[in-house]
Amino acid sequence: MDGAWIPVVSTLIGGMIGFGGAILSSYLHSRADRHKELLGWAIQAAIEDFKADQASAKDSDKVPPISSYTYFHYHFFKLLDQGRVTPEDIGKVADDVTKIVAVLEDKIWRKYLDR
Repeated sequence: MDGAWIPVVSTLIGGMIGFGGAILSSYLHSRADRHKELLGWAIQAAIEDFKADQASAKDSDKVPPISSYTYFHYHFFKLLDQGRVTPEDIGKVADDVTKIVAVLEDKIWRKYLDR
């Protein structure tokens, strides 16, 4: 009778590990789906914003690359999702976009356009 508790404990531990794995897997999948959904919204918004800026720009070379629009919109939607939309947070994202555009213009984008 001393060894009768070992299968019971093993079953309980195995069940807890299986349950924990299922919960973790569900959490990771929901997080990945949310990320994919936010990215889809950001890409749609970025394309529309980019088209509008291209249409209104007198010189199409002055429109930043679409990747900068995508970056801004993705991070903006993340802020919305987290409920942290403040002028400071939006300003930080806009400052990041300005830095990214500067790097792209200096290093990559203008060289590509000059070909």
